[in-house]
Amino acid sequence: MKYTATVSDDFKKNTVWAILSVFLFIIVYVILLSFSILLTLFCGYFGIMIMVSHFHYTTLAIGISLIGLGILILVFLIKFIFKENATDKSNFIEITRQEEPQLFSLIDTIVEEVGTDFPKRVYLSEDVNAAVFYDSTFWSMFLPVKKNLQIGLGLINIVSQMELKAILAHEFGHFSQKSMKVGSYVHNVNQIIYNMLYENTSYSSFIQGFASINNLTALASYIAVGFIKVIQWILQKMYSIINIRYLKLSREMEFHADEVAAHVTGYMPLKTSLLRLDLAEHSYSSVIKFYSGKVSDCIRSKNVFKEQHSVMKFLASEINLEIKESYPLVTFEHINKYNKSKLNFTSQWTSHPSLKDRISALEKTNIVKENDDFKPANQLFSNIEILQETVTDQIFSKVQYKDSVTQYSLGDFTKAYTSDFYTNSYNKFYNNYYDSRNPIKFKEEYKQISFDGNISDLFSTQKIENIYISQALNNDIESLKHIGDKRNKIKSFDYDGIKYTRKNVKELIEKLSIELEECNLLNEENDKQIFAAFNNLALKTGKEKQFTEKHILFTNTEDFFNIKNDFLNDFIEKTNFFQYETSTAKIKEHVSKLYKLEEEFKKNINGILNNSHYASKLSDDTKTSFEKYISDKQIYFVEKEDIYNNDAILLLFICIQEFSDFLAQLMFDTKKDFLEFQAELVEL
Repeated sequence: MKYTATVSDDFKKNTVWAILSVFLFIIVYVILLSFSILLTLFCGYFGIMIMVSHFHYTTLAIGISLIGLGILILVFLIKFIFKENATDKSNFIEITRQEEPQLFSLIDTIVEEVGTDFPKRVYLSEDVNAAVFYDSTFWSMFLPVKKNLQIGLGLINIVSQMELKAILAHEFGHFSQKSMKVGSYVHNVNQIIYNMLYENTSYSSFIQGFASINNLTALASYIAVGFIKVIQWILQKMYSIINIRYLKLSREMEFHADEVAAHVTGYMPLKTSLLRLDLAEHSYSSVIKFYSGKVSDCIRSKNVFKEQHSVMKFLASEINLEIKESYPLVTFEHINKYNKSKLNFTSQWTSHPSLKDRISALEKTNIVKENDDFKPANQLFSNIEILQETVTDQIFSKVQYKDSVTQYSLGDFTKAYTSDFYTNSYNKFYNNYYDSRNPIKFKEEYKQISFDGNISDLFSTQKIENIYISQALNNDIESLKHIGDKRNKIKSFDYDGIKYTRKNVKELIEKLSIELEECNLLNEENDKQIFAAFNNLALKTGKEKQFTEKHILFTNTEDFFNIKNDFLNDFIEKTNFFQYETSTAKIKEHVSKLYKLEEEFKKNINGILNNSHYASKLSDDTKTSFEKYISDKQIYFVEKEDIYNNDAILLLFICIQEFSDFLAQLMFDTKKDFLEFQAELVEL
């Protein structure tokens, strides 16, 4: 039975504003296009008249330049018509009804209930999501276009059949109502303006080619660019207006599609899958990250999706989540366990509502249907393992290995991943206290502090919560500063359920700053108590000297890390010019400044290589890159050829990344070594 969703007042309001913004663009565009056509006709007429009045090389050049001036501006305004926004399907696998009848039967049911068309084609990908897409052109606004469905194996792998049905119902819900088509029009207008503002690579080549003919065409091109800059300034204003309207409408469309899904499956399947997605995406990226560290060992996965599911269950058990039929039941309370921010505002530049708002809206529908039996979505496929292994092969086909490759079995992976996880985690005794906080810096005077309580109380849930309250207050204050000095365009917001406007920002910041200071004092006092507790244990166990040495080493390492990291951030900032087009004179100026700062960078690298303790933490490849980099002056810009030296630039950025990784690893290793020593004192 086809479901007809109601349309909210906010949806209607944002639809109206979106339509008005499109009409405004049409009016502005027609004016610009009319001007361009008239200018082209004017330039063409006088160009031809000059050429025929006295045919000569000079008059021919003047005529062609005039005609070219008009054409260049006109082409700029109509080039979007020939632009096709095509989805890259090179890594997709198309499946058919004959191959996967159960999946297609599920889609049939959804299509009928939602009241939309069956997709033109169905594809599988590696992603942890699903999407309905189509290859659009300018004419897609006027001609019917069949949509395609893309389903990620990374999503199918972590949801039940009912949850998959809810997710697909949401995707089809975007196209089920006539009112939803407004969003498509606004999106296309956005794409048109974006194309004229930013997608100008081929057009720039075209205009440069025309300018290179002679001095007159160069002059005509210069004048055309002047006109185009004025047009782009106007379009930038239009883009801002239309984009804001589109994003507001997009948020309402998400709520609308969620409601469609709720009417198909009830609200719970979409809710449980939405809450699990972040954990699933993290699990998948963890698998990929694990194997990126195994490239030098020539080890790859046989089936990343089995490993994704394994990691998801492992991580869920680590954070004490309930698991039902192999699927973690993630709660909103868990997701926001450490999010203590009380600041709430809707950014006009976001296209999706927050997860909290989506869950809240879903619950308000209160639509309950059959209970989810958590039958795996993977069972909808005739042979899911073959598909998973085929896509896994595609993923690793992009990796270049230096020798024959070994494929990890699920058992091999689980053992190695678990070992890596614990190696890169702090002792559970601390209850995650130090995940985002460092031990207090060593001071001799702290040895006079007494402690006679229970050491585990210093790492209680309340103590940890206080750390996150402090971080939230600090972040909220920074966000409020951005609102106060108009770095963003937010005019009103909620804080702790109370409505505020920009004029209240200063007063609220003062209030929160006092709360932050009090919170920081509590955290600092707890850190001092932690020092006293472990110092007492060290005295009792005869390990005071080791405790002091390890604590001082950590403090010195932290200072070293902060100094070098600040330098590195400054150095990276000086390399930003590589990302932007600029004049030769500016490039030479930037390179000259970079060379001066680079001397210090090379000294830092040399210091690491000559320190046996530091050098032991470097891989052979990193040492080779460092030695090559500091051995000679790198030429980043070849002035004779007026081009960048990409090999030198690549080496520079490799060394920057390796240096950053070294600092992070040094800091982690020293911190973990100290924390492990403290934890061992408790066990003695």
